[in-house]
Amino acid sequence: MGLILFLIVGAGVGVVASKVLELDIELLPALGLGAAGALVGWVIKQFILAITGILFNVVFVIGGAILLVWAWNRFQK
Repeated sequence: MGLILFLIVGAGVGVVASKVLELDIELLPALGLGAAGALVGWVIKQFILAITGILFNVVFVIGGAILLVWAWNRFQK
């Protein structure tokens, strides 16, 4: 989901959340808070995906190297 869609959904969620929590805030602040919350969530998601992406790359690089060394050793005999 793109950032724009995140902000749109977040704005709507901000309005719904203000009603569910029975807060006395107007529409524009509720939209703004929801969009800001969505932006914070998007940044956290991007950070987590970047870290896990690096970790997965390291795991596959190590696994590939081990497999290749094992195969080399096996066929050298």
